[in-house]
Amino acid sequence: MREKINQHKIPALLLAILIAVLYFFFLRTQTAKALTQQATALQQEIATLPEPSAYKRPGMSATFSWIHSIPDFLNDLTQWAKKRSVLIVSIEPGIPIKQTGYTEQPVKLAIQGRFREVGDYLTFLEDLPRPALVTGIQLTSPTAIFPDLAANLDLVIYIKDAP
Repeated sequence: MREKINQHKIPALLLAILIAVLYFFFLRTQTAKALTQQATALQQEIATLPEPSAYKRPGMSATFSWIHSIPDFLNDLTQWAKKRSVLIVSIEPGIPIKQTGYTEQPVKLAIQGRFREVGDYLTFLEDLPRPALVTGIQLTSPTAIFPDLAANLDLVIYIKDAP
């Protein structure tokens, strides 16, 4: 009886190895197929999302997006300031400068807030995935608004021409 068992031991072992290999191969194939389907579904979902949020933190990837409307962007500036407990005292658009394919729109922005909030707002403006550039800043601490700071910013906003 032992001889019969020994005769079938090697083919049985090979068959067990073959079954294990096939099982893991098909398991990996099914997993890869499921992951591919999930990736496709996620890519389609990402494609339908609105343009990337301007609230992304440094180090996170964000795509560049043009400003198409100065009133909308100035409204966004106001909303972003409110979220950071910063008061916008005044917004004064300057004379636009027409360039090839875009317009440079200077804006004077006066804000007021605590040191930390003003710094957070300035950092936020710097990290925007939009073509806006802070070209000048003046910080003051008037006694009338102490302990708040007053900041006067010179911005240049780049607006893409309509196609």
